[in-house]
Amino acid sequence: MVDSLKELYDLSGQKVLIIGGSSRMGLEIARLSTMLGASVILSSRSKSKLDAAIASLPEGVTTYAANAAIEQEAAQLLQDLAPLDHIVVTASSGTSASSIPETPSEIAQAAFSRFWMSYHVLHFASTVMRSSGSITLLSGSSGRRPVADYGVWSSLHGSIDSLVRPAALELAPIRVNAISPGGIGTNARSPISSPCWTTC
Repeated sequence: MVDSLKELYDLSGQKVLIIGGSSRMGLEIARLSTMLGASVILSSRSKSKLDAAIASLPEGVTTYAANAAIEQEAAQLLQDLAPLDHIVVTASSGTSASSIPETPSEIAQAAFSRFWMSYHVLHFASTVMRSSGSITLLSGSSGRRPVADYGVWSSLHGSIDSLVRPAALELAPIRVNAISPGGIGTNARSPISSPCWTTC
């Protein structure tokens, strides 16, 4: 399987940064990118999570602890690793945000840390990436199809979708896309009893 994938997606000699790569989707992207020949760097706010993640990955994967939601840390992270070929942002905000009426503003702001990570990557991309590169952000289908009691996350996903469209024009020829998965079970929140768990 890997050999057939590598014929289509050979990443040999390419540098891939995964922000939020210490668990779940980001960790699996790191694993597959490594198998396809990429030089992979995982970044997370938590050094302990990075240490745990790298123990499960092939040799050669490196880590960089930084909070990319903070502009100065994002700038340093990207400058230190430049030039980059691909950047993937899969970081989870890890908050208890839910509906707009029930979520205090400080929790909503924490939930939106992924927006600012994404914004900072796009803001600095032209100075740290090769022109043939790509940026992939994590959105969610709830941005297009809201579900009650999930308003903060729907707003976050919609904001990232809106960010991608102009960025794709302004950063060309660097490719900018968002992936929009369904509900993903993580430790950040408990399963919710609504259709959103499987469709958002």
